[in-house]
Amino acid sequence: MTEQFNIMGCFHDIESEDFCSTNENCVEMDNFNKAKERSDRKEEAKYGSGKKPKWWLRQYAGGNNRGTKAQRRARTRLATTYCVPEIRHGSGQLNVSDLFRRSINKEDDVWVEIGFGDGQVLRQNAMNHPDRVFIGADLHLPGVGKVLLDMEKHDNRDCDYKYESNLRIYAGDGIKLVRHCPDKSLSCILMTFPDPMINDSKWRIVQDKTLKIFEQKLKDCGMFVLATDAIEFAAWTLQIFEKHSSNWKKIEPPHRNEWLPIKSKYELKGEAEGRVSTFNCW
Repeated sequence: MTEQFNIMGCFHDIESEDFCSTNENCVEMDNFNKAKERSDRKEEAKYGSGKKPKWWLRQYAGGNNRGTKAQRRARTRLATTYCVPEIRHGSGQLNVSDLFRRSINKEDDVWVEIGFGDGQVLRQNAMNHPDRVFIGADLHLPGVGKVLLDMEKHDNRDCDYKYESNLRIYAGDGIKLVRHCPDKSLSCILMTFPDPMINDSKWRIVQDKTLKIFEQKLKDCGMFVLATDAIEFAAWTLQIFEKHSSNWKKIEPPHRNEWLPIKSKYELKGEAEGRVSTFNCW
């Protein structure tokens, strides 16, 4: 996997620099990236958990390649600096030490956020806790590009803390990312305001099979933390965890400063519309 990532990195770092030497070639490079991303989304859909519906394919496999040129180019230019290598069907286990280019042992705190949205919470957590390492996963490619640009802008400043030291981004399915993490390696799996899938519960991210993956990847003292303002999703999640109460114990969540230090645009919008956020931890 490292070899494949290095090959891709060389392609991005060397060839794309020359290829984008003219405006015409930059347009061709953008078209190439779009085609590759569509192909990657379709393969992810093909090998994901179950057959995906047409709306999922439209959103993630075909119609999720929008975004500014700067965002699209950031996903290419910054791949070797901030990004988790692409995980395909048959990929091996993720080497977290290689990912952060330093030794990560069993005692280190490794946090994964599934669905980081605009990345505000993810970036603030990484900055507040430089002793932890964070991996954020999201399917929304324009959002991924924006977060990468924000990280690059910060790290180019003259400051002590750098996102490169403890934060990586995965542009893809967060459950697939967790599945490829080493067993008993994660300190926390975090979800903040995931899509509640009000009209189709079978596509909600918390399912029986999801918990089995979490059990395998979380440390014995690890935790799953959820923030949601959707009543239906909160009730659904509680029901799923109660079915597996022999392996999961509901506990008081840590103070929000430890994992939800700021209110995202989504949370503020929900409050303005009268929705109440609930926090749960197992």
